[in-house]
This record gives sequence, structure tokens and C-alpha cells, in this order.
Amino acid sequence: MKQTLLILLICLFIDINSLDAQCKIYLPKECVEYSGNCVKGKAEGDSKAIGIDTFVGHYKAGYPDGFGRYSYANGDVYTGYFKKGKKFGKGTFVIKNAGANNTDSIIDGYWKDNIFNGKFPYPFKIISKSGYIKETSFSRDPVSSINQITLIVTSDNAGQQSISFVIPKPQLRSINIQEGSYQILNSAETQVTKNEYYLLNVIYPFKAVFNIDEEQLEVEILEPGNWKIFTKLRFKDL
Repeated sequence: MKQTLLILLICLFIDINSLDAQCKIYLPKECVEYSGNCVKGKAEGDSKAIGIDTFVGHYKAGYPDGFGRYSYANGDVYTGYFKKGKKFGKGTFVIKNAGANNTDSIIDGYWKDNIFNGKFPYPFKIISKSGYIKETSFSRDPVSSINQITLIVTSDNAGQQSISFVIPKPQLRSINIQEGSYQILNSAETQVTKNEYYLLNVIYPFKAVFNIDEEQLEVEILEPGNWKIFTKLRFKDL
């Protein structure tokens, strides 16, 4: 039978099957004081736990999960959403004395698995694409400081040998800029099955229509970085 405790509990970090265990709490570590619910031997619901750090917010199965405020022993504070004990979703992280003249540094935006993803929940999106564009994917170099976009285009039958000739690869014909800009366009068209195009010194937010052969791909990238856009066209009879 499910039991719910609404009294002040002492957090014990021992085997939950032990007779001495009262309520399992994984974060904060070395918890010494807990007030809130305990379901099936683990912290659950809106609660408060004090240990090396302090957490006030929602628990699920012993972990911060949902909205809450996590105060670190060094003075840092994260206020936002969690998933199984990790920053996940919208949140603000205040880092104590990390700014100029020992001011606090503030990181505000979206998180995933304790990693800051940026100020937008979705930093890129496909606005539209024409019928023969089969798939498009985005990636960003997490450590590069270069503002660049690499467009990689291929097709299901690019580079294959026909009866009398090699089936050509898709080519970027033009770029219609709607927002942002770039300074230089370089290309690498020596590979058998794909062409690569490099937009250098990109100004973000960047919104444009890429005209690839007779097809169109409209994209928007909101956050700066070194991005790659991979696009594949469907098989075409020639």
C-alpha cells in the first residue's frame, strides 16, 4: 500500500531496504533534513531537502524533477526545471562572483542534461522545403567559436553510374537571404556523392532560402555558432 509521510524526516543514505531507512533522497547529497512526501520509500512531490546543498521544489522518485530552486554550498543558485536530478528545460543559473569585479554571472535559457543549450528552446528550424528534399538535419560544434554554416547536399542516386554517364550531384544554385548575412561563400565539389558549401562570417539570426537544383529549402538559425546543415534529395529518374 502506498504510504505518504508529511512529517519532517531524516535523510538516510543507506540501503532503502534497511529497516532504518526512512526516505531515499539522491540530491542533495548527504541530506540531513527533509520535509515533504515520501512514496514507496523515496522523496516525492513538493518538498525541501537540506544537505551539502539545498533543494526546494518538486521531487520524483528521490530526484529533483520539475520546477525548483537548487542552492549550492558555494553560493551558486539554479532556479528552473529539472529531470531526474539534472537541469532540463527553462532555467536561470546564477554563478557567484564569476563576473567582472566579483559580480554574479547569470546564465538564462534552456538546459539539457545539465548542459546549457542556449537562449531558445529550438535554436534552428526548417520553415519549408519542396517535395524532392528527403531529409534535413542540423548539428553545431559545441566548442568552436567560428560563426559559419556548412551546407552539405547529396541525393539518393548521386554519383551512381548510369548507362552512359555519372548521375550528377545536387548543386547550390543561389541563396536568398531574408535575415542576417554572410561575407564569403566557398565550396568543395570534388567528392563523388556530395557537394559542400561554406558560408563564412555569418551574422545571426540567419534566415534564408537555399535553392538546390530545382528544389528549395528555407531555414532559420537563431543562435551563433559553427553549424552544419545536411540535406538529401530523393531519387530522381533521369
